[in-house]
Amino acid sequence: MRRVRVRALAAVACRTSPARRTAPVVPAAQGLRRPTRSLPGRRTGFGRRPGRHARCGEGGGTGATRSGGSAVGPRRSRPSRPAPPSLLSRRREPEDVATSARPERPRGRRADRPRGGRAARRRRARGTKLTHAQAAGRLRAAGISWTSSGHCSDRNNGRCTSFSRINSGTVNGIVTFKRASHCAVTVTGGTETGHAPGRYSHWNGYKVDISPTGCITNYIKHAFRYIGRRGDGAPMYQSSAGNIYARESSHWDITYK
Repeated sequence: MRRVRVRALAAVACRTSPARRTAPVVPAAQGLRRPTRSLPGRRTGFGRRPGRHARCGEGGGTGATRSGGSAVGPRRSRPSRPAPPSLLSRRREPEDVATSARPERPRGRRADRPRGGRAARRRRARGTKLTHAQAAGRLRAAGISWTSSGHCSDRNNGRCTSFSRINSGTVNGIVTFKRASHCAVTVTGGTETGHAPGRYSHWNGYKVDISPTGCITNYIKHAFRYIGRRGDGAPMYQSSAGNIYARESSHWDITYK
């Protein structure tokens, strides 16, 4: 135990001695192994077992070996990396400040409101206003007929069947219903006066009346969902698109919103 302490103190003295610091570094011979660290009771790579009181630079693998072999030089310390500059010491350039500024957002209640919504969908479903001739041409091309008790098309006459100022979405809706049901469709009411007022009324172009044939009635009851009765007692059925079919006493009242 005492010998181990003596050897440890000798090794520390060799590392800190001036001779150790100024000892020349001899390059290792080509083809030879690097000497291993000498341990008590073990031979080194080239020399013999170091003596008990080896001097600095002799034996023990700390300097040049006695047999003239290569020596291991002092350890090279890694260069310390410079400390990164502090975030507080960084100075921002004028161009950085200019480019990092946030763009101005338009002000106002409607500035951030996305386009579209329920009102926009209703406008698209409603379409544009058609004249009587335009609507009659589309219905005739789809195989839909119409009739009136006065055999006229005057909008201001309650005995006529008029399509003046009807929505194009209403015409497209009845055409789609004709193709889906494969039933004969006859329009008995359009935009003429004499119907119930309201926002989604005949006069505003949202409604049409059709004859209640057996084919049409069976299709509406089986294809659409029953949603209850209207204020006047008419049973109502609603399609997946939101259109409402109300069964009145003499006709089907259809609303295309």
